[in-house]
Amino acid sequence: MRLAIVCDGYWDQLQGGAEYQLKVIGEALAARGWEVHYVYRDRGTPVAPTPLRLHPMGIHPLLARLFYPYHPLMWRPLARRLDGIRPDVILNRVGNGLTGLAVRYGRSRGIPVVWQVASVMDLLPFRAPRNRTLPMALWNRRLLEYGIRHADRVLAQARYQSEVLETRWHRRADWVFPNVHPIPPEPIKPDAPLRVVWVANVKPMKRPEVFLDLAGRLAQRKDVEFVMIGRAEHPRYQAGIEARLRRHPQVRYLGEQPLERVNEVLAQAHVFVNTSRAEGFPNTFIQAWMRGVPVVSLEVDPDEVLVRRGLGMRSGTPERLARDVEALLNDADRRRAMGRRARAYAVAAHGLERHIGTLERLLREAGV
Repeated sequence: MRLAIVCDGYWDQLQGGAEYQLKVIGEALAARGWEVHYVYRDRGTPVAPTPLRLHPMGIHPLLARLFYPYHPLMWRPLARRLDGIRPDVILNRVGNGLTGLAVRYGRSRGIPVVWQVASVMDLLPFRAPRNRTLPMALWNRRLLEYGIRHADRVLAQARYQSEVLETRWHRRADWVFPNVHPIPPEPIKPDAPLRVVWVANVKPMKRPEVFLDLAGRLAQRKDVEFVMIGRAEHPRYQAGIEARLRRHPQVRYLGEQPLERVNEVLAQAHVFVNTSRAEGFPNTFIQAWMRGVPVVSLEVDPDEVLVRRGLGMRSGTPERLARDVEALLNDADRRRAMGRRARAYAVAAHGLERHIGTLERLLREAGV
């Protein structure tokens, strides 16, 4: 079977959750004998050797900035690359104009397209930007809506996404396929210092300032180290965060780090904190759980697994977030028990080898 993955970014150049999942899935399918092609917008930085066959698409950086979101402009380069690949099935992840373009291409060539939801925000009502990008944003949104309605198969990451898809778009997800990760060895954690870790892109949606406020609320704890990892996305916003960091010497900000280093930090962590406004199904939750780290989340709890499964806590307010984190720091037995449950759940629900066969079957059936 010949699979073409279509996504705006490739993991080595754009390290987001969707790009990581596509790389993991693509390489796992390649190991099972699939011919896997990956079509993406080239950002000009090096990529490591991979069993995937890469097909970068170029767009001038000035055009990308002036006409953002630029995805509707990529029809010709996308069609040319897919014509050269001649795939049996196309897999697209992340909701944007490329979703509609991939579906349009598939319908014109008789090639099935599978779209996987990467964020529930892609399914919610469109919120028009109040700036010069409005015309492109509207075009981009119309293409996404076309793709959602006409994709041959739709996969959700979690049940709540499937419910939103049915309520708003009147179609059922063909399968709830979870984010998958290789299973790491069980870590041995140090007793001290206690580490509270935050990992996300540094941007307003992720609310890193809430994590800094948490560190300030617990500043009297000399036995606790706060670690913050993430790529800066907005220079002005980043400058404000870095100014606040100078007032919090107990916080170590490591900036953007490769995945291996993030996992090393998580393996030595005692509590993982999420402060995002919204997520799909965060890969960082699974990375933490796989390493026996309970998650304390301000708002995000996909399918309520944190609360229902006892894998962490959903706090709801910054004040409660501080109380919940401190409660776990003070109770080693509870924290370890929660970490053991988290690892067992992650291995069963998100282990790569346990689930890749299901996706392979779904893609094969779609391509028949």
